[in-house]
Amino acid sequence: MEFHDVDLEGYPPETGEPLLEAIESLGQTVLKDLRGPNGKFLARSKDEINKAVRDFKSEHPDYWSIIVNFNKALEPYDMHFGYRVVDEIALFFNSAKESEEAGIIKFEGDDEIFDLALLMKVLHKFHGNRKRLEKSLKEVLGLCLVENSDLKVGELRSADILKMLGDWENKQENFRFKHTARKVLRMLRQLYEIGFTSFS
Repeated sequence: MEFHDVDLEGYPPETGEPLLEAIESLGQTVLKDLRGPNGKFLARSKDEINKAVRDFKSEHPDYWSIIVNFNKALEPYDMHFGYRVVDEIALFFNSAKESEEAGIIKFEGDDEIFDLALLMKVLHKFHGNRKRLEKSLKEVLGLCLVENSDLKVGELRSADILKMLGDWENKQENFRFKHTARKVLRMLRQLYEIGFTSFS
């Protein structure tokens, strides 16, 4: 998990503030949810994992197709992933849906849950120089686009990326998977500025 968006205006919070108390209460609720009666994030049997993946594949064929397309797009660059990553995406998706149904967290729809899974499980593998990563990152960015976007990912240059990040509130509408797209743009910016990038 990473936290890039920081608002320092109200930091540090005053003690006894209602917001601080609400955050502490939320923290306890999240911990209870993570530990859960069965422990959402405890080790599971391979049968449970296989069932989660089969359920994910049958209930979300669109997302399954995207996973397959991501892997095919990344394979020529030796950046493709294996079964464990697919297992973890399915498990994350299921756990996130359970947490949302329990009122622990609110997402902007299933696309955001899937987006966060891609961000965490696919992009963390990316680290290296421009020659190694530029094309593969642009492939990922292209797969994040909404269907009717006229954005030409292959033609993006450093100045274009800076403009997009600077006007993200308007530019994010080009992307179906906004979290992943924004991270890829940040990684591309770093790639152009210093010739190297990584997920961290």
